[in-house]
Amino acid sequence: MTTRLKHLLTGCRRIRVARQHHEADAVRGLIERMKRKMPEIITRLRAYNRIHAPAFNVFRAVGIERKETILHTPFLAFLLNPEAAHGQGFLFLKAFFDVLQDRKDFTAPRFKIESVTWLVESEVYAGQDGQIDLLIECPTHGYALVVENKIDAAEGDDQLWRYARWIQRSRPRYRTKQIVFLTPEGRAPVSHRRCQCVRASYEKEVRKFLETSLQGIKALDVMTCVRHYQATVKKITDDPNEDEFTR
Repeated sequence: MTTRLKHLLTGCRRIRVARQHHEADAVRGLIERMKRKMPEIITRLRAYNRIHAPAFNVFRAVGIERKETILHTPFLAFLLNPEAAHGQGFLFLKAFFDVLQDRKDFTAPRFKIESVTWLVESEVYAGQDGQIDLLIECPTHGYALVVENKIDAAEGDDQLWRYARWIQRSRPRYRTKQIVFLTPEGRAPVSHRRCQCVRASYEKEVRKFLETSLQGIKALDVMTCVRHYQATVKKITDDPNEDEFTR
């Protein structure tokens, strides 16, 4: 190796070392500036949280996000009941039917739902056949919808078949009798035997139902509560943006 080439390589190494030292100095300078700014950043973040509380969710606060019998079933029953204290009338019930009617196996009411009386109940005693999670019915037009709600729990033996038997026996004159099997991902039921069952999911139908309903809510407190529930549904369906409420 010639002396000239050795000098050239030595010069290159010196430049590389100098650049590394320069980059290290730059990184250290950045860290020092961040340290100086950190108290201000923390102060601003705390002030933002005091005003907006972006991570707050009332259902998460009391630890019932995945409790179907404590949260999901009664809250859905509350929303779907036109006479409930949310004061939004038929808004939620209509949005619910509008979403489900996209399913080919679902029979939507063929009458104006706002012109009749609806009965919406949760945890309905069905005798030896069990306990219905959610029953939506219009006696005037003989329309009944049973919703079996499953978040984490498995189905009981012949559970949906027993519910189908109950609704046939208890509502013999009704023209429309359906069962909806509602789960986070819309999984297929295993306990329905040969009875017809409509599959629905929190991931698709419930999230769409809530999104549609939010556009028409007039009461601010109701809107806030539904947004909290919307965030909860996003969480149980493993949405990566679970903490971002719809604005």
